[in-house]
Amino acid sequence: MTALLPSLRDRITQARTSQAQGELDDAAPQPGPVSPDGPASPEIDPKKAARRKVLRERFLTWLPLVLVLVGVAVLLYPVMATQHNNDEQQRLAKMYTATVNSAGPETIAKERASAETYNNNLESAPILDPWLESQRPDTPQYQAYLHEMDIDPVMARIVIPSIHVSLPIYHGTDSRTLTEGVGHLFGTSLPVGGPSTHSVLTGHTGLSTATMFDNLNQLKKGDVFYVSSLGQTLKYEVNDITVVKPEETDSLRKVPGRDLVTLITCTPYGVNSHRLLVTGERVPMDPTAAAAEEAKALPAPMQTWMKAIIVAVVIILAVVVGILVRLWWTRRRRSRGAVGRAAKGSDAREAGRGDDSPDDGAPERWPGRPLQDVVGSAGAVGAAGADAQFTDETSELEVISPSAAAGQSAGSDASPDLKAAPTEPQEPQTASPYGPITPAAGGQGEDPFSDLEARES
Repeated sequence: MTALLPSLRDRITQARTSQAQGELDDAAPQPGPVSPDGPASPEIDPKKAARRKVLRERFLTWLPLVLVLVGVAVLLYPVMATQHNNDEQQRLAKMYTATVNSAGPETIAKERASAETYNNNLESAPILDPWLESQRPDTPQYQAYLHEMDIDPVMARIVIPSIHVSLPIYHGTDSRTLTEGVGHLFGTSLPVGGPSTHSVLTGHTGLSTATMFDNLNQLKKGDVFYVSSLGQTLKYEVNDITVVKPEETDSLRKVPGRDLVTLITCTPYGVNSHRLLVTGERVPMDPTAAAAEEAKALPAPMQTWMKAIIVAVVIILAVVVGILVRLWWTRRRRSRGAVGRAAKGSDAREAGRGDDSPDDGAPERWPGRPLQDVVGSAGAVGAAGADAQFTDETSELEVISPSAAAGQSAGSDASPDLKAAPTEPQEPQTASPYGPITPAAGGQGEDPFSDLEARES
């Protein structure tokens, strides 16, 4: 028995040391894997990784929505640009009238007389197609033409009430001019009216950012339009509508004694292989009725293709909103389900902890491996000789004799009554750092560890 105790003490001390060392190793940060190319890279911060994951999920969630909004913006751009340009052109046309009225009667009369002289001296030169022939802007004739009716960059204004057109008229028919308004064809009469005059006004069809003459093909014979120039408004009634090839310009010549204005645009829409000619002849005008009809041209209404795009955009947005609502509802249901499952799991864990928790007042066993695992092969000897255990309250080693162990295992009814058992008087026992010692047979209370070092040596 005495030979067994030192061995048990050493094994238990070694087990405690190993247990403490293991806990320290578990608490210490583990080094990262060693790379063959160099030192190990630092570990990724879990918070940063979680933040990156959240940002990535948000990016993937919002990216489709952003792409849809970009597509909607692309679809709406022609509509918005067209409306803006139409409003801007109408504004410039109205500003022309205000500019002329502020010029003064003498200036207006002088400009009108010069324009009429220009029309009377205009040679009967061949009329060229405004989109196929160059206007030769460097010639003296063209430079003289640009100085006619130059009170304002806008030389005149045209209003077509039936198709809601109110556009400024500029000198020439170059590409830049035709994107800003209606161009007056060089070589034809200036739009100031008078007998034996024929003014030709050109406008685009099919521009992506302006309406211009897109609806000119909707005019019918008997419709009217108005040309305002140098403080005077002239009324023309449509009496001829023809479609010709670009080189067929004979109908654009002056007709003796008649005051004509022809509106030209390309046709068919998007093909532009022919020219649509809408000719009107000047008729008497009631100024009050003319003002009321001109007001009908404002503002320019939206065209069919613009309405179709808006309807398509509304449908797309409705579908996107429906998808977003569906995703939100699905995510909300999943979130509620996850919260419910987490609550149930927490309740189950709390219930399990309550079942496994030790009774109040019962001393907890020393954490770690069981003593029989520590002792190892000495467990069989310890079972035969003595039982040893640690308690947290005393941290002392109790060695129980085989007879006492047998008595304890026999049950409460068979537990020995130490007071009743006859015993011989014994001398006081020597205190041991390892707790109370049950005397061995014949030991008479002596401490078996007192001469431990001597016996081990």
